[in-house]
Amino acid sequence: KGVGLLAIPSIFGFARQIEANEVKYLSPCGVTLSNIRDVLDYLSLTSIPLTPDMFTFSLTINIFDEWTPHPQHVVMDDISFGVENIPIPCINDIDSDVPCLMSYITERRPQDGVFIDQDPGFLVSCDCEDNCANHSVCSCWKLNYESFSLMNIQGIPLTEVGYKYQRLENPIPSGIYECNKNCKCAATCLNRVVQHPLKNKLQLFKTPKTGWGIRCLNDIPCGTFICTYVAAVYTEDASNEIGRVGGDEYFAELDHIEIFENNKIGFESDVDSDASSSTRGPSDCKKKKPPSAPKKTRDRVKNTYEPGPSDC
Repeated sequence: KGVGLLAIPSIFGFARQIEANEVKYLSPCGVTLSNIRDVLDYLSLTSIPLTPDMFTFSLTINIFDEWTPHPQHVVMDDISFGVENIPIPCINDIDSDVPCLMSYITERRPQDGVFIDQDPGFLVSCDCEDNCANHSVCSCWKLNYESFSLMNIQGIPLTEVGYKYQRLENPIPSGIYECNKNCKCAATCLNRVVQHPLKNKLQLFKTPKTGWGIRCLNDIPCGTFICTYVAAVYTEDASNEIGRVGGDEYFAELDHIEIFENNKIGFESDVDSDASSSTRGPSDCKKKKPPSAPKKTRDRVKNTYEPGPSDC
């Protein structure tokens, strides 16, 4: 809890060295690790309880840098009150405001009228026993590829879809299907990222013009997962009313399904105005625009502590 994620290997005796514009790690037993593949192989061989996302070969990263606020600006030591495994302090060097005190949650909380299907049978699961190293046979990885193939996206080959050693190098509009509790792979599978507890040291802070925001306190490599946006989930009508009364600056609309449909290859944004209602049913989503999503798919979430734009 006391050091940043990238500094943890140093506690286990790994030395990060920069020579001739190259980053290398020297293992506790003197083995030189020149790339992330070397790191993964070494960790697998030695069973050291570290993960690939604790290592970086980026020259622009200083693994020991950490931003420290002036003590007088710290208004809370931990906004999660111990719920997170890493404390999240709150600072305000702008004015005297403090964030609204609400119940801190780590899982989404459906409100009245919201149904979230959590049936385990709905999950795709894999039978991999190699921690999903062979993407061509992993059911979860295949689902990632199949979903991405439906999108009209240029410049990203299929081989670049999904996590690369627990980091996401490219934005994937079709989403990421991680391995889950029904899969046979271990918790160390590289296709498990967002489901893990908080890893990076974060801070809630007041911005001059855009409210409250979240930022990382340490250097982080490109593609690093920061945290989930967890909150209460409301119906559209309820969220509109709550937003009208208290403001909706920190609401997020759950429109991923609509975005996905809009980006499918061959998707038509407009349907002939004289088409009958019977021709606008959920037939072929590649040829016709699907009907409007039910309200429960357009729900909004309100974050527990109302963070503003990320500054990570």
